[in-house]
This record gives sequence, C-alpha cells and structure tokens, in this order.
Amino acid sequence: MGYASKSAFTQQCRFLPMARSSKSSLSRYDLTVNLRLPGFLKTAVPKYCQWIPSDSYTLKLNSDASLDEDTESLGGMISDHKGSIIGCFSVIRKSEPIHHLELEAILQGIILADKLNISKIWIESDSLSAVQVINMGQNCPWAKIPTVEGIHNALSKFISWEISHIWREANGAADYLSKKDYPSKGISLPPVQLPHDLKAIITADSNGTQYLRL
Repeated sequence: MGYASKSAFTQQCRFLPMARSSKSSLSRYDLTVNLRLPGFLKTAVPKYCQWIPSDSYTLKLNSDASLDEDTESLGGMISDHKGSIIGCFSVIRKSEPIHHLELEAILQGIILADKLNISKIWIESDSLSAVQVINMGQNCPWAKIPTVEGIHNALSKFISWEISHIWREANGAADYLSKKDYPSKGISLPPVQLPHDLKAIITADSNGTQYLRL
C-alpha cells in the first residue's frame, strides 16, 4: 500500500495579525491547526451481514471448503424457504488448492440437489472467485475448467438457477460442514441428525441473525 511523500499528519497554519497588547507575543496570533488523519486511523464503521432464505419455490445451496494442514475438505447444505435442512454433505479431499475445492464443493452440492429432484436452486458460496468463474468465466485457470464445465452441465438439468456471493461470516453452517472434524463424512439425507452446534447456527440464520463482518 503506497503512501504520499508528505507527512501523514499535515498541519495547515493560518496566522492572523491582532491588535498589539501587553500580553506575550504568542497571543498576538490566531493559530488554526487542521490535522488530516490517514485512512487507517479513521474510525471503522461496523458492517453486518446475514443469511437470507430462498423464496418458497426455490431451494438454497450453501457450500464451503476448508484447508487444514495436509487435509482438505468440503461441505454444504440444501435448505428450504424456512431454513429447514433438506440435505447436507461433508467430504474429505486431498492435494487440491483451496480455490479448486470451493468449486468442487459447489459441484457436489448441485449433484446432491439433482438427486433430490430439485428443479430451482439458489447457490451461495463465500468464494467470490468461484462465483465469478461460474457466472462469467472470469480468469478461469486451465486446471479448473473441467470442474466449471461439470458445474454448468449439472446446472443445465434445472429449470432455473442462480449463484451469488455470501460473506464468510454469514456462511457458518456450510463452514461447519466443511471442517474435517465434522463427525459424519459423506452425504447425509433426511432425517438428518445434526450436532447441537450446527443446529444452533441454522436456527440463528433462520431467525435473521446479523453477523459482524471481521
């Protein structure tokens, strides 16, 4: 990050002559100082985000990927307009870059949605690059092309679909499912026996909880 050559604290002084008096010479001037603070010292405005449910005609897929030491994993869930879980998945992968895993998580979620005979789907990922690659083909590396093509082929089976970016703080349930220590790896369909912590996240999301962006 570059900075201007001038000092971050710029002092602008304006001296106005005053009537002579017997006071000290300093009192003969009106001194005005304007301090301009650099951006990183300005007060930050808190930003909040929240998980938003789909409409009653569409089901929603939230996905995420996780990288921890030598193990990579991905996970996600499909929910209805009330926030109730229709299905979820949690899968371990090895030796794949995190950006590729984010795309793979989306693909796994779409495959699960197809198995559930879902016709309209809204997909959310906290990977902005994955969303941009799928929507616009933006800066797609050669290694990711087969996965992106697989996503588009899978989406062609749906009547309608959309994919958008969600902030990481509002994607907590998918993040939970993507962790390698999640107790049940693999595809899990209803009735889903969810851990208490995951149920708490889903309930908070359904209630419209706003999360502070970090």
